[in-house]
Amino acid sequence: MEKNNLLVSFLGLGRTGKGYEQIKYYLNSPEEYIETKFVVVALCKFFKINQLILFTTKSVEQGSSNVLDELKDTLVKNNITLIETKIIPEGKNTEELKDIFKNVLEVLEKYKNDNLYLDITHGFRSLPLIFFTSIIYLKNIYDIGIRKICYGALDAGNKEENIAPIFDLSYLLELIEWSTGVNLFVNRYDSFFIDKIIKRKKSETSKSLLNLKKELKDFSKQFSNVQIIEIPQRANQIINFTEEFKEELFQNTPHIIPLIDKIKDEVKELTLENSNELDINQLKFQIKLIKKYLEKNLILQAIILDREFIVSLVIFKIKKTQDWRDYYYRDQILQCIYSYNNLFNGELCSEVRKVKEIDKIKYYLDNIKDKRNNFVHAGMGGQDNSFDSLSNHMKQITEQLEKLI
Repeated sequence: MEKNNLLVSFLGLGRTGKGYEQIKYYLNSPEEYIETKFVVVALCKFFKINQLILFTTKSVEQGSSNVLDELKDTLVKNNITLIETKIIPEGKNTEELKDIFKNVLEVLEKYKNDNLYLDITHGFRSLPLIFFTSIIYLKNIYDIGIRKICYGALDAGNKEENIAPIFDLSYLLELIEWSTGVNLFVNRYDSFFIDKIIKRKKSETSKSLLNLKKELKDFSKQFSNVQIIEIPQRANQIINFTEEFKEELFQNTPHIIPLIDKIKDEVKELTLENSNELDINQLKFQIKLIKKYLEKNLILQAIILDREFIVSLVIFKIKKTQDWRDYYYRDQILQCIYSYNNLFNGELCSEVRKVKEIDKIKYYLDNIKDKRNNFVHAGMGGQDNSFDSLSNHMKQITEQLEKLI
């Protein structure tokens, strides 16, 4: 179903409290202006909108300047339908400000499925801030479609010629969305929100930003699925990509560069040369990765990697690392750790048995096995279900395993 385009605006008493004067408003070029007393008329024409939602106060509604009646007449002449007028408090105290917030939410919630164009030109006192906050609030709940946030900047125009630009402030909302997305990525290495932001703006997004979306999504997938070979490779790709295309990203979306730098600094910690090789650096990397999972409260991933780290550690200590990524070889190592006997490879088990710390290793592996079972059996593994104690226990095990490298 096609969405309606609605303009949401505010009406005060004018700059001197006596109504509004004729202004030549322009969006892109001063030569392409629309002259009107009411910026909403110019915005409706620029964006081809014919429906308006208006917030105002009793002092405007009952004022002697009749500014509201004049606006209504102007709207009729320009074929613009005033679909709702909402009277809100003046905002003279905290309770009134809270009431304004509530009123704005109630109105906009009804139009959550429409495309909303917001005008804050005549938002009085702290109203623009309250309005902006309500938009962020609603976007987090409904992901409402905000197409534009506009401000008719009279002070930035030419007063002698009564001409003023209309500023597009939509990037402020986009910046907040990006901040939220980057925060989610930094805290969980989850690219979902960033992916959503870029995907929603696909038609107007640069190729470099689309490629960045792909790089972050690929890294996020590898991290959540504990792909220890791929994670450092993807981290390197993000770093190389952001450095190579930083200038292009800056030209198209300069306001997100500091946020992208934050992502780059974060993934730098998970880079590793030659991630296909099992050496001392690979083992240290795995420990670092386990700590990252625990830091981000991704306990299952930490348990999975702790178990695999133990297998890799034993392979490293017996100095037979050529097949360290082979599933069946790793399974043989596990059998050797558990039973010290392997019908298929007695020689291999003999070497595993000679590892100096093998008793400690088996002890930690048994501990991890119990914790892992509680997860894979959906909490019915017969173990303590307290995630706090589980996290602390895994931190202690990881610290002990690190000492065995």
